[in-house]
Amino acid sequence: MAYRLACFRCGGVFAALFLAPAISFAGSESDWFARSWTTEDGLPNNTVNAIAQTQDGYLWLGMPSGLARFDGIRFEDFSPTNYIAPPNRGLTVMISSRDGGLWMALDRGGVVYLNAQATRAFTKKLPKVIPNGLAEDAEGGLWVAYRQGSLYRIKENRVTEITPQEGLPPGTDICALTTDNKGNLWFAKAGQVGICRAGKLQSLKQFEAAPARLAAARAGGVWVCLGFRLYKIDEAGNCQDQGEFRPDRPGTLATCILEDNDGAVWIGTSFSGVFRHDDSGFQAIATTHPASGHFPRRNGRGIAFCRCGIHLRGSQRHNLGGHTKWPVGASR
Repeated sequence: MAYRLACFRCGGVFAALFLAPAISFAGSESDWFARSWTTEDGLPNNTVNAIAQTQDGYLWLGMPSGLARFDGIRFEDFSPTNYIAPPNRGLTVMISSRDGGLWMALDRGGVVYLNAQATRAFTKKLPKVIPNGLAEDAEGGLWVAYRQGSLYRIKENRVTEITPQEGLPPGTDICALTTDNKGNLWFAKAGQVGICRAGKLQSLKQFEAAPARLAAARAGGVWVCLGFRLYKIDEAGNCQDQGEFRPDRPGTLATCILEDNDGAVWIGTSFSGVFRHDDSGFQAIATTHPASGHFPRRNGRGIAFCRCGIHLRGSQRHNLGGHTKWPVGASR
């Protein structure tokens, strides 16, 4: 039997949601079963801000206290002083890199690249503002979106600010980022959704301004969550309206979005749990805490880890693997 594992930040508690037929969730009729980890289970900090998985199988967790690594059984805790100087400390966003490493953004604006050979920290020419999003393009360039609306690109140790002259919509709205399955960078800001071509941000569609989240679509193009409405947009600017989900708590925002290996789209929210969309429409997925936030990212390996899931085929021992030695010393 194949099990699908979806990892969430549930009100600060690291949790996993398994799809297994005939297993109920929290005593309901749902086909979902949840497993969570807290400090009592070895999680170094009960607040988890970001999750990513590297190609060697490790699951990495970004927390206010620093970085942790999880192999499905044990957690290892790493002090931020092992990879960047103070005052940067808390990790806010992480993604796996195309070459098997890890990109991390920290609470004072710094960015770190980590792989099995070395670490590189970037602080100069970056704002001392909380980062909100990361995306790596096909050329290996890292795009960093900050609160207050600024956008930067890091390539070959060079930091470049992206301005309205390069097509960035002006204003303080946060710029959402993702890359599609071809490595093209996509952005959404102030109601504009577009793609980067020849080093310029080109707007493809204009919507009413709303908080946005982006995710790559497996068939090409991207999924766009604007407010509570879901769209699919391709490189030609063709847009398909997928409808709207309805959170039940005030103040809810979409915090993350992804497409799983079955083509379903998952949307995590700040106060109203998780929503799933497929051909039948939207479904609210029950969680133990309404503040279910972050999905790990897919990496296309045989284990099929995909930002909303790990398919553990025929196994109930959830060892993610991971035997590579990384140049960050464990705190304990």
